[in-house]
Amino acid sequence: MLSTLRKALAVDDGIEELSAPYGGGWLGIPLRFTGGRPVACLPSLDAAEQRQFATADNKLRTAYQAVRSLPVWGSPESERAS
Repeated sequence: MLSTLRKALAVDDGIEELSAPYGGGWLGIPLRFTGGRPVACLPSLDAAEQRQFATADNKLRTAYQAVRSLPVWGSPESERAS
């Protein structure tokens, strides 16, 4: 966290992998910070890697949707379910 903060505040330059918006979702993407400005620096992917990336994205979206449907602990919805 400190390393990322130092880059975002333009103390250091370098690459951090952070969750960033991509293709309508949020994925871990390498961001190159220069002078505090982040720029996505996605590597070139071959066809097999693109399929793996798409599969991982789909798994994350599916898991996120499942979690979103769960009641939040301590919320009125979770109290009614008890």
